[in-house]
This record gives sequence, C-alpha cells and structure tokens, in this order.
Amino acid sequence: MSDKEAKSLLAKSSGFSGDMNEEVSLELLQLLGHFPLAIEQAGAYISVQHKFLPHESGLYSQALQRYIHEYHLNAERLLKHKRPQSVWDYRNDTILTTWEVSLRRIEMDIPEASELLLLCGFLSNNDIFEELFTYSRFQQYNIPLQDLMHVLSSYSLARFSATMDAITIHPLIHYWAQQRLPLERKRRLSEEALRLIARALRLTEQSYSAQKYALFESRVSSHLHAALKNVQNLSGSLEPGNSYDPPSDISLPHTLSVVYAITEGWFLWMWAAILDIKLFFLSMLYEEEQAENDIWWLAYKLTIVLRSHTLHKNTEQLFRWQFAEARRVLHPKHPRALYIAGDIAWIVLLQGRIQESRKWYEWVLTSRQRVQGEQHYATLGAVMGIATILDKDGSHDEALQLRIMAYEGRAASLGIENSLTLNSAYAIGQQLSNEGKYEDAVKWFQLVFYARNTTLGPDHADTLRSACRISHSLVLLDRHSEALEWDQIAWKERNKTLGPDHEDTLQSAHDIGYILSLLDRYSEALAWSQVAWKERNRTLGPDHEDTLQSAQNVGQSLFLMDRHSEALEWDQISWKGRNKTLGPDHEDTLQSAHDIGYVLFVMGRYSEALEWSQLAWRGRNKTLGPDHQDTLQSALNIGEILLPLHRYGEALEWHQIAWVGRNKTLGPDHEDTLASSHNIGESYKALGQYDEAMKWFNLALQGSQRVLGMDHEETRVTMRSIEDLE
Repeated sequence: MSDKEAKSLLAKSSGFSGDMNEEVSLELLQLLGHFPLAIEQAGAYISVQHKFLPHESGLYSQALQRYIHEYHLNAERLLKHKRPQSVWDYRNDTILTTWEVSLRRIEMDIPEASELLLLCGFLSNNDIFEELFTYSRFQQYNIPLQDLMHVLSSYSLARFSATMDAITIHPLIHYWAQQRLPLERKRRLSEEALRLIARALRLTEQSYSAQKYALFESRVSSHLHAALKNVQNLSGSLEPGNSYDPPSDISLPHTLSVVYAITEGWFLWMWAAILDIKLFFLSMLYEEEQAENDIWWLAYKLTIVLRSHTLHKNTEQLFRWQFAEARRVLHPKHPRALYIAGDIAWIVLLQGRIQESRKWYEWVLTSRQRVQGEQHYATLGAVMGIATILDKDGSHDEALQLRIMAYEGRAASLGIENSLTLNSAYAIGQQLSNEGKYEDAVKWFQLVFYARNTTLGPDHADTLRSACRISHSLVLLDRHSEALEWDQIAWKERNKTLGPDHEDTLQSAHDIGYILSLLDRYSEALAWSQVAWKERNRTLGPDHEDTLQSAQNVGQSLFLMDRHSEALEWDQISWKGRNKTLGPDHEDTLQSAHDIGYVLFVMGRYSEALEWSQLAWRGRNKTLGPDHQDTLQSALNIGEILLPLHRYGEALEWHQIAWVGRNKTLGPDHEDTLASSHNIGESYKALGQYDEAMKWFNLALQGSQRVLGMDHEETRVTMRSIEDLE
C-alpha cells in the first residue's frame, strides 16, 4: 500500500479529515508496515481513545504520538511470551501489536469486554449471538452484553450485526485471542465455554417451544463443535483415543477369569452407583453443569446433541477421545465408559463399517452383562445394535428375535411407555415394514404412536413420525382412506408447531396429495401437491429433489384430470431438474422420462412419445437391469406406442420382452403378466395372425378369470377382444 493510500485509510478509520503531520503519520505507518488490517486497527483505537475535532491537526498529531508510544510498550510485552506461530509469521509482529494495544486499553477501561473477547476465542468466530449468553455470568454485570459487543466492534476487534444481534471476529484475531493465553487459563476458558453452551441448551429447552428450541440448537451447533474441539485439544490426555478396536480382556485361567469377572462387575457397578449418588446430592446444591466435575462426561452429553448437526466422522473422533478419558480416569468397563463405547459402535455402524461396529457391540454387550446385568436397559441397547447388524447382513429372523427380546426386557424394567422401550417397538415396526409384513408393522407403529401421544404429546416430532409410518404401511396395504387420516393428523400438528413451510409439514402435504390421487380425488390431490411444490420451491429451491418430487405429483394429478398439456409441462420441469442434479441415468430422472413418454402417447404425439420411452428403457435396462419391473414397464410402453405407428412386428417384439420378464419375475398369474399376454394378442391381431392372437387372448382370459374375477375390467376387455375375433 502506498503512502497516500495508507494515510487515506488511517484518516478514514480514525475519523480525521484535516491535514496530517507528515513526519508523525509516516512514522506510524512505517511502524504498521503499511498493512491495511493494522492501519484499520490503529485508526479504530485512536478514534475511540482520543477526542479531537475532525480538522484539528495538532490534537490529531498528539493522538498519533501517544499511539506510537503505546505500540512500543505492547511490542515489548509481546516479546516476553511465545506467540502462536501462524500469527507470528503473519506480517511479523505489526498486527499482533495493534491488537495488543487495543486489548490492553479495553482491559483497563472495560474489563468485562475483554473477558467477553477472550471467552469468544473458545467459541466459533462467526455469529456469536447475544441469546447464547442469556444465562451466563455476563448477565450479572452492570453493562449490557450488547454494549460490550459494541465496545469490541468500536476497536475493530469484532464486527457487530444489529440484525442478528451478534458479532463476528476475524479468524486471525479469534486465533490470537485464544493462543496469547497461558495453558491453564486456556483450559479454564474452554471449560467455561462448554458449560455456557450446556446451560444455555438446557434452560432454553425448558422454556422454548419445540420449533424455537430446534432453531436455537441449530444456531448453537457451530459454537458447540468449536467448544468441544477446544476442550479435547486442551484436555492434556495422554491417550489420543484413536484405537479402532475395543479393549482386550485380561487373559486368565477359566476359574480365575470367572471369579475376576464377577468381582470386577460388582465393583464397577458399585463405583458407578456411588458416583450417581454423589452427583444427585451435588445437583441439589449446584446447577447440572457445575455439579459435573468430569468435563469429558459433560462433553459426551453435548456430543449427543451435536451429532445431528455434524458429520459422523467428527462425532466419532469426539466419542473416541471421551472413551479414552473414561478409560484413563475410571475403567474401560465403567458404566460411563460403556455408554460412550455403545455410541462409538453406533456411529461406526452409520458409516458402513459393519464388522468394526460388530466388534464394539459384542464387547459392549459382554461388558454390560457383567457390570449392569443382562436385563439392564443399556445392555438391551447393545442387543438392539447387534440386531441392526444382523438385519443388514440378511439374518432377518434372528434380528427380529433380538429386537423383540430387547422390547420385552425394556418393557419389564422401564415400562411400556418408556422412550427406550418405544424405540425398540419402532425398530420392530420398521423391520416388519421392510419385509413387507405391513399388517404387523401397523400394529407396532400404532403401539408406539399411542404411547408417545400420551407421554410426549400429540405434536411431538417422534409422535408424528410414528403417525407417518402408520400411513406409509396402510398405503402399501391399499387402505388409502385410513392412511389419509393419519397423514392429516401429522400435517395438522406439524403445521401448528413447525409452521406451514417447514420441511416436515411440506412432506405431510406432499403425502396427502399423493394419497388423494390414489383415492381418485384428483382436484384435492392437485391442490395439496401444488402447495407442497410452491413452498418447497421457495424454501429448498427449484432443483431440490423434494421440490421435483412434488412437481412430478402435480403432473400426475393433472394427467388424471385429463389436463394433459399442463401435465406434460410439469413432467418436463421434473425431468429437467432431475437430469441436472441427479444425472440422466438416475431412476428418478428415468421415471420423469417415462412419464413424459406416456403423456405424449396419450396426446397422440407418438413419434415423440417413442423417443422418450426408448430413453427411459435404455437407462433402466442399464442401471436397473432387464428384468426390473420399471424396465419391463418401459418395454410395454414402447410396444403400445409402436402399434398406432403401424410398426406391428416391432410392437410384438417389445410386448414379448415385457411378457418374458414378467413371467420370469412375477409368475404367469400376476396381473402385469396377464396384461402383457393380452398385449401380445393385440399385436398378433394387428398383424392379421388371428389364431396366435386367440391363443394369447385365451391365456390372458383364463388367468384374469382365475386371479381377478369375471367382473374385473381387465377380464371384460379381454373378453371383448375375443368376441371381436369370433
């Protein structure tokens, strides 16, 4: 930066508009290395500390000289302790010294503001909002928190946003504020930051609505992640906690190992019980965050909160550190350590490392059986984890038995309305639904819904999630009217508690539209699907997969109302967005291509319909395989389109492809196979091969009478085709 530019920036940042003393100003600018950030910092300090009229050159020169003097004093202080290397290398000591000058002055004039800056060094540097400090020690000061934020902003150590009621700190200032402190003070402040967040989360959850608390938790998550990492880095643990296998047991002769296991289990159980009793009495004297002396255990409880806001690998690193601390301070099989180990097993499973997760779950299960007993709810939690692994490995029956065992054990010890008991019941319902046992799944989901409705309330997210699962199973049972009632319950409560444009509310609106179309209530279906699309388009964007799914539903409703041109436009919107975001071979993109082809066919635009249907078939054949039902449906569509184009031989070939695949995968009596039999008959009829046509029509008729009945529309259509030939 040139002398002229530097002087202009200094004048602007300090609020001076007169003639500068050339000698004094250049001395200061050379001291600052002509660095813009350092000049801005110095100008902000001079503006706050020295009172002068904008044109008073003499007073302004004195202010510059005093700043030069303070700069040299603080530079000497900086040399007395080791600076963080990354900041030390950043433009030498110049910027460090300007920050020190400002902070020293704040410490002298308004120490509460300097304490705020130092504590913020252990949070995230972005969006440090006032609400986070509602229950902090800063509320006990005579100076309002927002005034303290303004002080930091006036010295250019932070930037204040009035719309967000928050400050943002430059990353280098944020790093410097933390690293300039001695180790012990860093540890104290890192723990204070973590306890600050813990208290804020606990008390806001008690006083806020579910929706408002969810927003608060989301906003706090970046600060929570920073605080947890700081506590971890400053914990002083000798163990990194990076071992990927659970601890090994001591190898002893059989008799001794049995005695040791019994003694160890009893001792650890008693140790945990004494610790719980101690915490109970401390909680009567102190708040929860202060009663807990083990900061790693508080960190563990907060990691449970964080895990829904960060990557699984970040959560796993924190859990492993906390487990290493539990091993060091307590014992690998202490109940606290086992809780953390169970979460390591689960987070590893979520990342697809099934065998590693199995090792952890098996070790946790064995350890909990020894320490906490076979019917303890935590032991049964490990049983649930192993059941999940067995389910993924294809051992469904064994997995279901374990889940039922866990449910019965938890129901006996905790009660049937306990949240952990209901988690087991919900998992049973999910497995039964995945296996196509929808009647049984509905019973389990209803059990969960009614219990959660009693204990959590009708508008709780978990209660409404159960209602949606009931609806989903009922749809697959073709019990559409009942399914609609459950989705309406979910939408009504979500709309009330979360708002009309929340993603869960819009999912319910989308589902209602879909079910109404299954009930042939097309006008209502269109209205609901349009609501879902409009709000998703606004909140998620036009290319989000949920928005495009709603666009597809709008197109489907319009098609069923015989508004084909409008349906085509919506299907094209859906295809264009999916092709852009998901790629041309994604099954959703291919479904949109298939829909476009079918709408064009109904509109009589056969050549265009053929192109789109062939595009869908090629993609499905490549990605899903030749025998997948979607691929075979596209083959059937191509055959139907070729008939009005008078390409009867080709139409026959495509209908034969569809029939062979359906006969192989669905069986000869499935209604789709019978439809293909009828279509082959129509193709032979168009070719003038009436004997072959009659043979296929009779095959279709016999199957339809047997499977669908004499009065079914498909049966009557085939009978009319036979009459036409006779």
